[in-house]
Amino acid sequence: MVAGKKDNEEKGNASQEEGRLIGTIELEGVNGIPEELNLVVYLFGSRGQLLGMEEVAPKGEYSFTFKYIGGTGADLVIAPKADLDTVQMSAVFRRSLTAEELKSAVQVSLEKNWYIARIIWSPWLPITVCVGGRVRKLTNVGSCPVPFVKVEIFDVDREACWWPPIVNRWENLIDKVVIHAVDLLQEPPFPPVGPGPVERIQDLATPVELNPQPIPPDVSGRLSSVRFSHRFTIGGQISSLR
Repeated sequence: MVAGKKDNEEKGNASQEEGRLIGTIELEGVNGIPEELNLVVYLFGSRGQLLGMEEVAPKGEYSFTFKYIGGTGADLVIAPKADLDTVQMSAVFRRSLTAEELKSAVQVSLEKNWYIARIIWSPWLPITVCVGGRVRKLTNVGSCPVPFVKVEIFDVDREACWWPPIVNRWENLIDKVVIHAVDLLQEPPFPPVGPGPVERIQDLATPVELNPQPIPPDVSGRLSSVRFSHRFTIGGQISSLR
């Protein structure tokens, strides 16, 4: 009984071990961290449980303790402050830490410095938009106002990962009111639709038939009795024109 109790106490002490994670965050193009970003460093375990978190200082430093769970790694997420469910699904800036790294952080603080490109952090900036107008209902006799209507605006997919496929298909998307994600993720056709160099060469090699018309007589009649002969090649065939 004494040995079993001692083992349970050792396991309990091991499960309560803590590690420390420190480091700095540098954003491309700016000095320090803009206040409106409200950046937070999160550390999630292999089962999605929160192990620790800390708000990033104005100069980019962070330091916090986390619950150490032996034998498993963890995911470090840097994102604006939000509810944990939203942050846990975020994959914009997520890095994995191995079990060995977490174990070393129990003895000595584990230092991790991060550099985040502008294309990643710029969509995190909050944007204020003012929208105004009138809502009217169209009828067969004209239009009429619609009172007590609620107008809602949704912010969807601000991550910059959508811009490369949008730019590549800009000519086909510019006239669309709604752009479906399925259309963006599909690979463009190869070869491109339309006549290519092989088709154009084949068109040039296709035999062409001419229907020459007689030269109209000159007013003075001097060219009415003139005859000419010419040989030319079209599509690999030799033809004559008299």
